[in-house]
Amino acid sequence: SGRIDWMDQQINLITSADEISFTNAWETFAFPNPFSHSLSIRTYLHQPCNLQVSIFSLMGQTLFKTSGTYPAGAVDISVPVEIFGNGSGLYIYEVRVDGKILHTGKVVRVNN
Repeated sequence: SGRIDWMDQQINLITSADEISFTNAWETFAFPNPFSHSLSIRTYLHQPCNLQVSIFSLMGQTLFKTSGTYPAGAVDISVPVEIFGNGSGLYIYEVRVDGKILHTGKVVRVNN
């Protein structure tokens, strides 16, 4: 669809402008995806880092943001599903490590 192509282009613009090659973090993902009743963002850190996770609507509105210093190892950030309202939709998540974009991705909310 045209809207998804546009969103992919926007993600590419964001990541190409501020992307980093970060050797102390790897494999970041959202699960489950698609989701309805719970959502977590997981990343693996090889050393302690300042981690920030944000979720945006397709209109660019920040729906969720959290940050903190986390130890090495797996880090799971639970996202309160109330931020998404009652509808289904497509959202963007962004993970920053020490202020630099590490990963961006898409999550889909479905109503059951």
